[in-house]
Amino acid sequence: MLKIAVCDDERAVREEVTDLLCCRNAEYCVTIFENGAELLTSAHEFDVVILDIEMPELDGMTAAVQLRRTFKDTYIVFLTNHDEVMRDAFKVRAFRFFSKPLNPGVLYSTLAEIEREIQSTVKLQIVSKGAQLMIRLSDITYLEAYGDGTYIFTADSFYDTRQQLVYWNKLLKDRGFVQVNRNHVIAVDKITGYNSRSVTVNGIEFGVSRFKLSEFRTAVERQKTVT
Repeated sequence: MLKIAVCDDERAVREEVTDLLCCRNAEYCVTIFENGAELLTSAHEFDVVILDIEMPELDGMTAAVQLRRTFKDTYIVFLTNHDEVMRDAFKVRAFRFFSKPLNPGVLYSTLAEIEREIQSTVKLQIVSKGAQLMIRLSDITYLEAYGDGTYIFTADSFYDTRQQLVYWNKLLKDRGFVQVNRNHVIAVDKITGYNSRSVTVNGIEFGVSRFKLSEFRTAVERQKTVT
């Protein structure tokens, strides 16, 4: 789940943004900061920073410049009432600007876009047949248990790993994957059809265990909010 920082000197704005985030996904990890100095002294790294530009002492643009020096991949989203600051935003690779009052639809569509981008770039390090490899999470369609190991399948290949399925399920369960039965973990965004008993991924049908049905339905609903 996304780790999100909300930094604004106005309490009402902080509460509004936090409420909107929690309404979209209760599993978001949201941390609140009252000013840029607090944000910069935090020991945490965030996926997304929602940052007010007009703040006393240390304004949002200055905070963003310093933040970018340490965290190259953080998505910075500015809150502002002034369009003229957009020129400076190129210096910190700002992802979006939100005007006040905040439009929930714009916020949610932006978060969905960020989640898709993160998912498409994250890579998984594996050892297959004695070789260390990196594969993109977005390329994986499903995982299948065998004996003491696991096969990881992409659309056009597969990899033989020595870790058991329970290991991979724990690693991937919050990254767009869900276990549907004893032997299979699937990529939720690769689903092409499903019902209460089975799910189809990449043209292959998998049974959905009744013990996994609730978890499966939750994962599918969560994916809908991303797409």
